[in-house]
Amino acid sequence: MTKNLRSQPPLADGVPILGSAAAMLADPVLFLTKQYQKHGAVFRIQAATQNLTAIVGAEANQFVTKEGTAHFRSWEVWHPQDTELGANRSMISLDGADHVQMRKIQKRGYARSAVDGRYNDILEIVVTEINSWQQGQPVSVTAAMKRIVTEQLGQLTTNTSPRAYIPDLLKMVRTMLFVYVTKQYPKFVLLDPSYQRAKTRVINFVREMIQAHRDTPGTREPDLIDDLIAAQQEYPDFIPDQDLLMAALGPYIAGLDTAANALSFVLWTLHQNPEVLEQVRAEVDTAFASGELTTQSIRGMDVLHRVILETMRLYPIAGALTRTVTKDFEFAGYTIKKDTNVIIGTTVTHFLPEYYQNPYAFDIERFTPARAEHRRPGVYVPFGVGSHTCLGAGMAEAIIMVSVAGIIKHAKLEPDPNYKLRIISTPTPSPDTKFALKFVARR
Repeated sequence: MTKNLRSQPPLADGVPILGSAAAMLADPVLFLTKQYQKHGAVFRIQAATQNLTAIVGAEANQFVTKEGTAHFRSWEVWHPQDTELGANRSMISLDGADHVQMRKIQKRGYARSAVDGRYNDILEIVVTEINSWQQGQPVSVTAAMKRIVTEQLGQLTTNTSPRAYIPDLLKMVRTMLFVYVTKQYPKFVLLDPSYQRAKTRVINFVREMIQAHRDTPGTREPDLIDDLIAAQQEYPDFIPDQDLLMAALGPYIAGLDTAANALSFVLWTLHQNPEVLEQVRAEVDTAFASGELTTQSIRGMDVLHRVILETMRLYPIAGALTRTVTKDFEFAGYTIKKDTNVIIGTTVTHFLPEYYQNPYAFDIERFTPARAEHRRPGVYVPFGVGSHTCLGAGMAEAIIMVSVAGIIKHAKLEPDPNYKLRIISTPTPSPDTKFALKFVARR
């Protein structure tokens, strides 16, 4: 029997010429949520010159998890960024068997286990940052978190400090993402001398780091760069030099903004909820009672863990995925054609009352065993879905957990009562540059 498929999906709300562009730029997840509640799981978006088909909801997340490899590719979205750095391809632009192999090569470098036993290293970076703060003065939170996370990523994944290159990394990564991924900047900004200088410095830094690893094999526990070099020796055609350089940059491209912005949002939610902050402070003091953090003491910080889960629900860093359809498929009564540009509204489910009680409220009790609102397929997805689910999710969670614990342990901070949270795209969501916490005292 022939299925009774509907005609073209409905068009999302918009204005003449610009369509939905302004709403998408302002808050894409909120826009997708409202359109899902109005139109259902499939709708079209016209945003300036872009035309997208949105698939949204728990069923969409489950579909991508089960069928995504067969129906979607990432090449069109991410390959232009590869070419900007002279690479042929990267883990994020690949799909299919090559993507699986690239993930396997890099898996250990991004694993949560790379953090185990290195808590003191993470904390030392946090304390170094705190020592630069002036008592009684405001701390620009997001900028501070970017300094912390960039150094942590470098030390954990490559055993190399990127501290001297943090401004260059921020400039290069953000500009490329704005131009090639979110398309918020025109391509001519790539000609900006300040961008070109930053790009040159970063590439030279990475080349020197790779060479230093080649020159000192066996002198450390193998890290991401060691694993890439070993894979290149075994599969020279699979990872040529230019692709190895791109892979070595991966932690900064994938994690610099995302982990730092998530950490900033955690500090925001904690300091907006003083009762919860006091519970976390008590947990942290207990965890440090023996002098230093251990895996067991970290696992004992249940309140902090639920704070992080709830913050990542309310302020998802990877709110949606953009893909290209590789072959026709049917979803929610529509046929989505090959070569259609699709946006998958992965985190719309975070804001649906059918899954979360009072979804826009900060409520860490929703993650208790008694409620477990997130324990349903496709309902809680802060790290994406499908074959491209964030490889470093475990590492990111550990970095955020230990960093927050270190900040709470060593610094007393106070919020500005006059500040109202404003979220900007950098290009991932972030509190704006006015978000500051006053450094009251060391603890």
